[in-house]
Amino acid sequence: MITVFNRTRLLTEQNPEKLAILRSKLKAQNIPFYLKTTCSEGYFGRAANAKAAMQSSNCVSYNDVSARSYVYYIYVRKKDLARAKRAIT
Repeated sequence: MITVFNRTRLLTEQNPEKLAILRSKLKAQNIPFYLKTTCSEGYFGRAANAKAAMQSSNCVSYNDVSARSYVYYIYVRKKDLARAKRAIT
């Protein structure tokens, strides 16, 4: 089990295709990992866009998903860090 106390960040990625490749490499080596995803808008930005989209007849202009940028963080256990680095390179 990966917790806040026994994990360390392996990498930060913004490309979802590359993220999928890295995840499959970790899974192939049976290395447990934790994936955290953050959005550039944050909670309040998404809530404001959702409210504006509901009040508007044109939802596409307010709820443009392509304008969002996501950042993915992969964490592994501290004891698996060296093995995980070898697996993704």
